[in-house]
Amino acid sequence: MKDIIYTINEQKETLSKTEKQIAKFISSKPENCAIYSIQELATVIGVSEASVIRFCKKIGFKGYQELRAALKVRLSNNFATSNRIQSFCTNEGDNFHSFITKQVNYISNLTSLIDSPQFAYLVKAIAEAETVYLYCDGGASYTPIYALEFWLSRYGVNTKLISAQAHRIFDTIVYAKSEDIVLGFCFGKDTKELTKIIKYCKENNINTFLVTDCGTCLASSLTSNLLVLERGPGDVFHSMSVPVIFSECLTLAVAQAKGTEVFETIKKLDLLREQNNV
Repeated sequence: MKDIIYTINEQKETLSKTEKQIAKFISSKPENCAIYSIQELATVIGVSEASVIRFCKKIGFKGYQELRAALKVRLSNNFATSNRIQSFCTNEGDNFHSFITKQVNYISNLTSLIDSPQFAYLVKAIAEAETVYLYCDGGASYTPIYALEFWLSRYGVNTKLISAQAHRIFDTIVYAKSEDIVLGFCFGKDTKELTKIIKYCKENNINTFLVTDCGTCLASSLTSNLLVLERGPGDVFHSMSVPVIFSECLTLAVAQAKGTEVFETIKKLDLLREQNNV
């Protein structure tokens, strides 16, 4: 079966200006389009749903659902862990040194973000929030988000984890108020659950922050504040080094922002451990 992106590019010369706009977006972000509804895709691109349907038929599909199904198959094949590891192992050359060098470069790129007003605003928001709601989509997000929850709780910050299970995403967030913030970590893909959470927060005047490597996903366009981390192409094996180091920088920055309050809380905890021999 032909790759869908190849099919789109093959038909490029026959497309109208609007259809070329749709083709360009799908070709550049096929992983996002695989989960978008037709309404979401049309909104992100800035075209009508009718134009999307005409485009689908032009390149040989019965409609948008058939196109999206093909994109999902492609996504599953390209992003399967087995394929990414196989791709790494079958490459010729010194893969290990090359992999480490790339991770060092990605980590180095973090310095520009850590020094940015965006990062400073996130730190201030966490330090001053009544409650910090945390969400992760799974995979690479688990380690940094749980590390963040661990340290923030020790600092005395009231934190609550939002369930990643589709039918339970609102169980916790329903109690959020305008004095709270929601911080989500999402890597490698867009998720409908995260989009629903951010839409809910937007409707209820709750400040949201999204940390992701997918700056063009639907959730990215809806969140109040967006911080994009670079981890490399989506179809290669990814290290958790960048999300984890970002999370650690964030915890230290929050400690610095809260100052004496944090130091006294940690000292009290250390004393309790010593007194109880634990």
